Order: sequence, then structure tokens, then C-alpha cells
Amino acid sequence: MKHLAIILVMSTFDNLLSAAVADHVIPGAAMVARNKSGTLKFNKSFGLQSSGTNSDIPYSASTVLEMASMTKLITSIAALQLIERGLVGLDDDLSSILPELASQPILTGFDPAGKPQLKQRRNPITLRLLLTHSTGAGYTFTPGSVLAEYRTRIQGGGILDGATVNARFDFPLLYEPGEDWEYGHSIDRAGQVVERVSGLRLGTYFRENIFAPLGIRSGTFTPELDTDPGSRAAVTFRDPETGRAVERPGEPTLAGNTTEDFGGQGLHMSVEDYLKVLESLLLDDGKLLDPKVAKTLFEPQLGPKSKEALLKAVVTREDFVGNFPKTGEYDWSFGGAVIDGDSHEFRKKGALLWGGAANLFFFVDREAGVTGVFGTQVYPSGDKKIKKLYSAFEKEIYKLGASQ
Repeated sequence: MKHLAIILVMSTFDNLLSAAVADHVIPGAAMVARNKSGTLKFNKSFGLQSSGTNSDIPYSASTVLEMASMTKLITSIAALQLIERGLVGLDDDLSSILPELASQPILTGFDPAGKPQLKQRRNPITLRLLLTHSTGAGYTFTPGSVLAEYRTRIQGGGILDGATVNARFDFPLLYEPGEDWEYGHSIDRAGQVVERVSGLRLGTYFRENIFAPLGIRSGTFTPELDTDPGSRAAVTFRDPETGRAVERPGEPTLAGNTTEDFGGQGLHMSVEDYLKVLESLLLDDGKLLDPKVAKTLFEPQLGPKSKEALLKAVVTREDFVGNFPKTGEYDWSFGGAVIDGDSHEFRKKGALLWGGAANLFFFVDREAGVTGVFGTQVYPSGDKKIKKLYSAFEKEIYKLGASQ
């Protein structure tokens, strides 16, 4: 009977994803998962890599995707490796390494005439604050952000302008470092720290210190140079009139039009390779980080005021990718959002999760013993139709593979 129940659940899940493809909710998707015991080897794909009528290449676990903010976990691991090796301290003042960020003032608002009100920063910027989005380094494309007005009206630029990290994020901080929380470009700055301390371009550092030890071959910041066009999924956008996911050639995305390796958003990779990183963390095998350091990816790191801001964001920000029931039990680790309580339906305390703007999603739950990645390529970030799909995937994996 147990075997029959699993078959029925999988069939329901398959039908849900197949219907999403048929209804043009997604062109396609790939998802993979493992459990700690090794009994679960989940690998399912649906649809085609392109929404165009001329495409006949199916999605697969090896399809290369724009990972967007799922880049952040890899960059965080790289930064923790440098800390582990004694090359930089978690609480070192980074002013000499990141003078471009350290010189930024704090934007407190605009006066009645529209002039920006700025004040000088007092607190140091550290890797601890960068890895937890506690520096005040925000995004221009955050809904309602004053940085969008600053960028467009004061600087005269577009919110995604800038081919380099410094050019794209050349604007003030939002608050005194360490005194609040705002999801933003802090991890792109952490990527700069990795480059400047190691002396390597970020993509090269990833290849030598993260990808090679795990046998990862698809990870790259330059897919046009390093991957076959037939291996990459097309990025699509939800059409507001038809509701379909459609291609818009030339439409800017977070990872496009860059000449540097953006540690917060620029990586391209397959879900099967991304899972290798997650499985290494799940098993705590020491291939990437010493277990004492790796555990910080699963531990809350925010102070009370920062946590309060995070808790507000996860229930109000419609552009966040992820399923965040109103349990009030969330925090931020050095790698992403973490579950900070025991009230969730199936997630365990310490579970790590986050997503990417094109509606990708990952989770690693050491206590439950499961990890998984859901990959597709559809904007806008936080699409409600796709939220149902990756939420169903996550729940499916917990049912099939979690420790009882």
C-alpha cells in the first residue's frame, strides 16, 4: 500500500507539471533531489528549453539555466573558504578591500525639492554584514525602493544599467551597516572580496575551489563562451495579456550585459550540478567547507532589528521566490533564509532555502535529510503560478525522502 501511495502522489505531481507546460505557465522545468540516506534519486523534467514553436530540445537536469540569486550561495561558500583559510576575517573592516562601497554615504530620503538627503557612514562594512544583507547595500529594482528614484532621477540611469559591479551598484547605502536588513547587492560585493583577496576572477575561483572538487562542469559566468547554445534554456516572461510564458529577445535580465562576474546574480548552471553543491552541504562531507564553518550556513545570524525587517519582507515582498507561510520563524544565515522554529508543516529548524529571479528554488534540510532544486526560466520574480509548482515539488520531496 505504501508503494501504491507513492505512485499516486508522483502521478498527481507529474500531472500538475505537465498541465503547467500545456497551459504555457512554463515552457519547461527540471528538478532534482536527493536524501541523506541515498534512497532518493529524484530527477524529473517537463517541457522544452524554448517556448518557440521551432524548438524540440526538451528540458533536462543538464539544461543550463540563468541561476540569478541562486548564485549567492556559491559566492557565500567561496567567502567562507577564505575565512576558513585565514585570508580575511569575518569581522574585518573591508574599507581597504572595497573602497568603492566604503565611500558610499547613506541615503535617508529626499527633501521637498527632491534633493537627496545623505549622511556619512559610521559603522564598518564586514563580511559578516555582506553575507547577511546587513550592510545597507540595496537594489534599485526592489519594489518601492528609494534607490530606483535615485538611480533614474538623480543619476539619470536605468535600474539595470552597468556592465560591472561598481557601475551597476554605484549608489548610496540605505541604512547604517549592521542596524537593519535589506535584500540587495551585498553578495556581489562579497564576490569582489573573493576576487581581490584570492587574486582570481570569481568564475576561476569557483572552478578551482568549488566546481572541480565536486565534478561540476556546467557552472559559468560566460555561457555564450563556455556552453553549447543547444544546452541553454531560453529566458521567458509572463505576458500580461495572455498569461503565457513567452520569449522576448533583447529583454534585459539580471545576468545579461555584464563584463564582470556578478557574485549575487551572474552564474549559469544546470540543476544537476547545483545539486552537487547542495548534496555536499547536506552530507557535510567537508569537500567545500570544514563542518564547523559549514554549519553557519544553517544557523541564524541576524540581530533583533534585522530579523524584524526580514520577517516583514518575507510576508510582504511578492517578488521573493519561495514559499513563506506566516510562521514568523525565519532568519538569515551566511547562505540564505533559514527556518528558525518548529511550526512549519514539514521543514525542520535549520533548513536553508532561497531562489532565483527566474523562479528557480532550492532547499537543504539537514535534519529532515533532504535537498532539492527546481529550475525554470520565467520572469517576473515571484510569479504566483510558478510558486504553486516549486512548492509542490518541495512538498513532494519531503514526502518521498525525508527522515521519519
